[in-house]
Amino acid sequence: MNSHFVQAYYDFGNGLSLGNDPVEEIKLLGKEHIAAVHAKAPGGTYLGEGNLDFDAVAAALKGIGYDGYIILETRATDNPAEAASKNLAFLKKLFAG
Repeated sequence: MNSHFVQAYYDFGNGLSLGNDPVEEIKLLGKEHIAAVHAKAPGGTYLGEGNLDFDAVAAALKGIGYDGYIILETRATDNPAEAASKNLAFLKKLFAG
């Protein structure tokens, strides 16, 4: 990964689901190799539920200075607007500090 032209559309939920450590993957890629981040909750309906340590992932992203897009990839619910609002509020709280 010596080229700044090679970047990942990083999905920490996929990393976890494949048996990898998302925190270590974020550190390995670094800010220069993450084009955007895909947010999902493996094992849960809403962000913050399930098997992922969101606090550790947020700390890792902050630690590399990531300031790009975080795109929601969440499960379908009966009320998509409410789910989007809940997931966005979770991310805002997580990355506010």
